[in-house]
Amino acid sequence: MIWKDWSGVVPCVLVVFVLLQSPGPAQAQDDEIRCNYSRKIVCAPSGCEEGPVGSAYLLLPRLSVLEEASPSVRTGARAQLPTIRRCDSKGCTAVQVTATRSGVFTTIVQPHGAYFLKMASEAVDIGPHVGDFVEVASLMLGTVTYFGSCPAVAK
Repeated sequence: MIWKDWSGVVPCVLVVFVLLQSPGPAQAQDDEIRCNYSRKIVCAPSGCEEGPVGSAYLLLPRLSVLEEASPSVRTGARAQLPTIRRCDSKGCTAVQVTATRSGVFTTIVQPHGAYFLKMASEAVDIGPHVGDFVEVASLMLGTVTYFGSCPAVAK
């Protein structure tokens, strides 16, 4: 009889508990920084041409967070890969990536796909500024290359 008295309460408590444990959309985006593109180039076997950036942008966590969350190749660690989000007027698409620091640059790659992003993570006397990046994605037998700058991600 006790279970019958609690049967309506237990499912409600369980639902509330699950909702409190799940990160909501606002919480998931708190750690991401919006990075805008400044230029787009589309290449096909027939050649390359400038394209409109349109409403496209990136949502990235700080580079240090991406680097720390990337599994170590040397130790063979298996972990959930960090994600970045590629967005436009249709919404955002999450891309699982690994991030590796090499000199003044951080390279972010999709381990089993044709996507990479390279960002200047430190200041240099000549050349790119902190946060300048190039992003390349392969579509069919062509590529889409974006350029932009996002200094807040490198801090």
